[in-house]
Amino acid sequence: MKSIYLLLALFAIMALAACGRAPQGGTPAAAAPFATFTVKSVELTDAVETPGTVIGSEHAELASRNGGRVTRVAITAGQRVARGALLLEVDPAAGEAAVAAAAARAAAARADADQAERDFQRYDSLYKEQAVSVHEFEEVRDRRETSTAAAQAADSALAATRTELGYAVMRAPFAGVVAAKNVRTGDYAAPGAALIVLDGGRPQVETQVGEALLAATHLGEAVSVTVGAQSYSAHVVERVAAADPVTRTHLVKLDLPADAKVASGAYASVAFPLAQRTALVVPSSALLQRAGLNGVFVVNADGVAAFRLVRAGAAQGGLTEILAGLAAGERVVSAPGPDFDNGTRVAPAGPHG
Repeated sequence: MKSIYLLLALFAIMALAACGRAPQGGTPAAAAPFATFTVKSVELTDAVETPGTVIGSEHAELASRNGGRVTRVAITAGQRVARGALLLEVDPAAGEAAVAAAAARAAAARADADQAERDFQRYDSLYKEQAVSVHEFEEVRDRRETSTAAAQAADSALAATRTELGYAVMRAPFAGVVAAKNVRTGDYAAPGAALIVLDGGRPQVETQVGEALLAATHLGEAVSVTVGAQSYSAHVVERVAAADPVTRTHLVKLDLPADAKVASGAYASVAFPLAQRTALVVPSSALLQRAGLNGVFVVNADGVAAFRLVRAGAAQGGLTEILAGLAAGERVVSAPGPDFDNGTRVAPAGPHG
């Protein structure tokens, strides 16, 4: 088996060597108009990428406090709503009846308290004139205090009942976009279950990071975030020291530019920068395979291109790091294409030369 692999490797090297021989004899071919790139050293920043989710700086998961049958849904997912806009109703009939009953009790208690106050004012005058006994005056006074307290309790009960009714009518706590709608008219809303997710404010990204990456991340730090095909410069605005008990990761929030055109809930890739280092790079388009081996076409001093094996590293921003096989200052063909061949004469310099 080892002999077969050695033969295959030998055939590949022989094929590359045969391709590397320039044409013999005849008039030299005219230089082809291929762009070239001068190999150079650049500063690369190593990064750790984590998945994230686009949210709003104002984020709310709205639930029904008491539960019940959903009688109306006034919004759709993705809709933009104003602060205070009606979102949905959860069977308000029972709550409305309770409010009406509480209002009747509060009105009766207030009427009784008003009558007790009038009685007290009258008896107070009579008492000062010594027209009523101390006992009669104290009874009227005590009734005033009792009825006043009862009226106040009835008003508090009415306010609480109205608050409960308020939970049946769900409104937007801030202006934003309906990121999720988890309910339809006729559904039963369980108490505490998230029915609507609302995002507002400026766009942000949430991501989870490990302990070591959290320690290397700082508030205000600029971080590259990619959403779809668009990249943005975001800034770290929140680092949560407490780890998630299940994933053992930490929440990090980043502010995107205020004008970023991103959808709430969209997937984001967050690239946290680490150490910087110097590396040789070439355009990623300069790399191609011949006989199953990676290489580039290097242009010599006479303008003749020859295929050379290289060891490539990571790609970033249209450039690929070269770990071995090239030296700074050498020229390579920027985009040779699959039909480019050894011995092709290349113009002295291209637009990137």
